[in-house]
Amino acid sequence: MRRKFFLLLILIFMSQYHFLWAYHGDVHMKIDEYATKPEVSQLDSILKDQLGMDEGIVTILEGKDANGNQIKKTIKEWIAYGGAAEDYGIKILGLGVGDEWYNIPCTRGYNHFHDPLNDWDAAGFDKPGLNQIYWRCYGRYPISSILWGLDTGRQDFPENTTGDWSWGKAREYYYNALTKQTEDERNQNFADCFRAVGQVMHLLQDASVPLHTRNDFHTPVFYNIETYTRKNIEYLDYTPDQPGDRPDPRLLQVPAIIPDPNYPDMVPVSGLFDRNAYNDPGPIPPSNILVSSFKSVCMVIIRLT
Repeated sequence: MRRKFFLLLILIFMSQYHFLWAYHGDVHMKIDEYATKPEVSQLDSILKDQLGMDEGIVTILEGKDANGNQIKKTIKEWIAYGGAAEDYGIKILGLGVGDEWYNIPCTRGYNHFHDPLNDWDAAGFDKPGLNQIYWRCYGRYPISSILWGLDTGRQDFPENTTGDWSWGKAREYYYNALTKQTEDERNQNFADCFRAVGQVMHLLQDASVPLHTRNDFHTPVFYNIETYTRKNIEYLDYTPDQPGDRPDPRLLQVPAIIPDPNYPDMVPVSGLFDRNAYNDPGPIPPSNILVSSFKSVCMVIIRLT
């Protein structure tokens, strides 16, 4: 009887807490939306000047939400929506809909970990018991956030009913948005593209969370950076530390300086996550070689005030 009671407590705990919680979805949405502001990024001007979208980031697009329902959102809202949706998980036992998807054990968040001191194949989340929960949901074990977000095809498998929202799919949606024949098709692909960008940005934001680089599972029970940012979301300072504070452009133009030998052709944007420029023990590389994830994410630093 005592054993059954203990198992019941474990099941209740598993169903109620976010084992792999980083920033709360509201915080991810806030960061993503801030990154779209004209004073922060060039997105608005590119949409207007290069793509002919006169309304820029407030252009309304009709697409589908996580439940498959047709909804309308502005471009900045689609990017922000991706910031929250990256934490959604598959439904089990008919539980979990919409924004409640990340409250269940089968979240995508198991793939939001990257230990920069390990080879990328061994850098993901690895906890006995918790990994088995993910395997029961998805039929495989978690992988590094770099591989989950940037290595083509890693999210494309039948058990992943939450969809493929990787960098490669964002590029595919963008191409379709420029080439499809009908306006409805173009709008749907643009909506999917911006949502996918928001979800990849979520992964980069998680790279700034210590628990996501140390292979540590975390819950709201313990007070940490995730609980702090959720509690103080309206008081955080999202502005850059210095005017023009941006990642080195080379991070978006050339491969990592010392790429993982197993992934020599990884897309250049991987440099925002891990440059493989630090060896432990050893001196910290200069900032022009290794840009911190907090500076990289959305091109701003959150200063806790």
